[in-house]
Amino acid sequence: MGPEEITNKQFALATVAIELLCLFLALFTGNLLFIVLCLALAAVSLFMIKYGYMVIPLITSRLKIVEVRDKYEVPPTQDVVIKRVGSRYYASAFLQARVSESVTDKPETARTTMELFEKAITSVRYVVKFCALIHNIDLEKYVDRIKAARSRAETKKSQLASAPPSPNTLADVARLEREVAMYTSQLERVSGGERPVSVVCYLMTTASSPNREEAVEKAKHQANEMRTVVGSALDVDVIPLVGDDMKKCFEWEFVLPSEREMHDLRF
Repeated sequence: MGPEEITNKQFALATVAIELLCLFLALFTGNLLFIVLCLALAAVSLFMIKYGYMVIPLITSRLKIVEVRDKYEVPPTQDVVIKRVGSRYYASAFLQARVSESVTDKPETARTTMELFEKAITSVRYVVKFCALIHNIDLEKYVDRIKAARSRAETKKSQLASAPPSPNTLADVARLEREVAMYTSQLERVSGGERPVSVVCYLMTTASSPNREEAVEKAKHQANEMRTVVGSALDVDVIPLVGDDMKKCFEWEFVLPSEREMHDLRF
């Protein structure tokens, strides 16, 4: 197994195994300080594996660390990718479109949805890239994951429905209802003989300027505008990507992920 075939789950299991081995050795030697240190390192390792994609951007932002990749650089905020070409700076921002239902689920509104999307896009005065990564997935595991995801969504919806009403709560309940409907529709289509596929949708927009900070601000402004335009037109959740999630999209501009990596995505 090469390094490119190691998934996050396998890396996490290997980390836990090493920490358990260290803990066993610490218990065997009876060194209390070593035992506490092993437990602390195990906790930090698990925390970084689970929440590292949120923590790393905060650390790099506080320490003002700039990551350089070939001719590209990632600023401390880790929310854009910057490249200098001649006297101009180009900044690119990435967003994820969380599509919770297919147009085939509502054929009666598919035409209207696409018309709204086309009208919304014509109002945009800059270049936008829409990407969809697609691959076939294992049917048995897919059904199990969908059932588990639907159960979690139904539980969260019930909890929110019993909470005091608020604008945020109502929006979350509506989003969860769409998710439950999406999962139910997916299971029905599989029962009808359809072959499921995994889809990851993301958007990219780029802004340029002779000034580095201005290029970054323009890219963020365009990303916020696309978040509103695409989210409203397609009735989907669009979120800006930062840290490792953003870097994945940037890397996909050159090399697509393998099937194993697609299974391991957090998106």
